[in-house]
Amino acid sequence: MYCPNCGKELLHPDSSYCNWCGYRIGDHPGNGAGSDARILMNKKSEGMVLILSILIPGLGHMYAGKVNRGIAILVASILLSVVAFYCLYGLVQTEVGAFVFVAGLLSLVSFCIWIYAVLDSYNAVKEYNTALVTTGNPPW
Repeated sequence: MYCPNCGKELLHPDSSYCNWCGYRIGDHPGNGAGSDARILMNKKSEGMVLILSILIPGLGHMYAGKVNRGIAILVASILLSVVAFYCLYGLVQTEVGAFVFVAGLLSLVSFCIWIYAVLDSYNAVKEYNTALVTTGNPPW
């Protein structure tokens, strides 16, 4: 038998507590190797998605299983960064105030997309894990 909380195999199959995490086993239907332990193994890490999203916008969505949204966020971030860099390069070549405004605006939009990507990917992983525990199947 396996613990429904941590997924580790119990040393004594008839024990009422897990010897690894202390969880009270009780009468849980389907306490076999393929049920709750499988769900625990397929859960996504909320910490990992935060790290991935902070490092590269869109990567957290890809980890959470929303690949199309992750690619769209990644492409939008790259395009905004390239255009903002081009505006800053134009500012160095000429002294036009419009370049400063456009580069600042694009940087602000890029920052907002980055914050959105971090929060949305974290919520996507929480939704994924909740659906996995509730139904036993991933939501997407």
